[in-house]
Amino acid sequence: MVSFVFMAATLTLKKIKKLYDSQWVLLAELQEDKYDRIKRAKVLWHSPDKDEVSRKAVELKPGKFAFLSVGEKT
Repeated sequence: MVSFVFMAATLTLKKIKKLYDSQWVLLAELQEDKYDRIKRAKVLWHSPDKDEVSRKAVELKPGKFAFLSVGEKT
């Protein structure tokens, strides 16, 4: 399974969805609006394999984080 390590930059949710189509994404350093909707975040890990992203969250222990399922999975 192909996976990639995190990015250092904080990205908008729109940009994350564009970059990581058909992927599960582990997000941290969440910037939310007043309704707790994520607007920006750092990508810590992404993969088409949900279990791999879950294992990476356990390994990295990022504090407050979110999983995002982007686009259609094959």
